[in-house]
Amino acid sequence: MKTCGIMQPYFLPYIGYFQLVDKCDAWVIFNNTQFISKGWVNRNRITNVNSAENPLWFNVPIKKSQKAIINKIEIASQIAWKQKLIAQFQTLKKRSKYFDDASFILNEILSLDTASLSQLLVHSLNVLMDALQIKATVFVQDSDFPDIHPGLNLGAGGWALAISKRVGADVYINPVGGMHLFDHRTYNVAGVSLNYFELELPSDLEYCLYSSYSILEVIARHGLDATKKYIKLGRVYGVHE
Repeated sequence: MKTCGIMQPYFLPYIGYFQLVDKCDAWVIFNNTQFISKGWVNRNRITNVNSAENPLWFNVPIKKSQKAIINKIEIASQIAWKQKLIAQFQTLKKRSKYFDDASFILNEILSLDTASLSQLLVHSLNVLMDALQIKATVFVQDSDFPDIHPGLNLGAGGWALAISKRVGADVYINPVGGMHLFDHRTYNVAGVSLNYFELELPSDLEYCLYSSYSILEVIARHGLDATKKYIKLGRVYGVHE
């Protein structure tokens, strides 16, 4: 059985993203799609030392475009954003036992010299997957499957099915929140089982605000070894369960 998951690239996403990636043999970064302003593609958050209720947001600044596709977006490189991000992350140091683990990962991510937001996001995912020992094979939609794109108007369910077939998967796993986008009968006819993923938090994170924040904060506070165990959680189930 070969499993496949597909999602837009996000900047240093939360632990649920990595729980899903860990459940997949093939992970497809769908980067040839519309960029949503104030979403998660180029920004995320950590806790704020000055306000427990209001997180500290960080972002990769981008050149503005009204109809931007993720893989076409350029980073606003004239802005000293890397130094700012490192300084923001530094605010976790006194509160985080394993800060050095997370800081090393962040510095490795920021070492990439590129003007492409998509390249940075792919690189950051690969760095984090390596650190967390996630074994999924990563594909990038615009380079590995350029003929499967939003212009075909397949819809989310159609793109996912086409890509799943292309990577030879017989199981496609989607976050449970997108269940309404898919028709399991179409997948069954095509020989692909449609499964859904549901986040599961460890007891260590159940009452922590930062459980939905960037995974780098989880690593900083709990360490790499614990975070590796956390990403093994998460429920995957079929449509009839």
